[in-house]
Amino acid sequence: MQGQKQKCAECNKEHHEEYDRFFCSKKCQDKWDTRYDWQQDHSRESNKGAICPFCEHEHKASGDYPSLYEENTTEFDCENCHKTFEVEPHCEWTWYSRPLDSDYPEEE
Repeated sequence: MQGQKQKCAECNKEHHEEYDRFFCSKKCQDKWDTRYDWQQDHSRESNKGAICPFCEHEHKASGDYPSLYEENTTEFDCENCHKTFEVEPHCEWTWYSRPLDSDYPEEE
């Protein structure tokens, strides 16, 4: 009994997991792996804004770029080289705690 058909992550062809759960063939898996490695080698990270992976232009996070504040990965056009790349936001939280005013010690 064959399982449900899956779509190959590379070519989108339906398959019955004959080769792998995510890919229909070794050729598709190798092609996907090669592209993934290339993307990782060209990825940039910054806490000041998005850096274009093609020309290294930094788009400083500000109200000028509202798409940099979207919760999901989004496409972004570089204003310098005009190439499109993906931006994936990562949020970092900081908490500041203090006593309530009502807990301030009374002067005697």
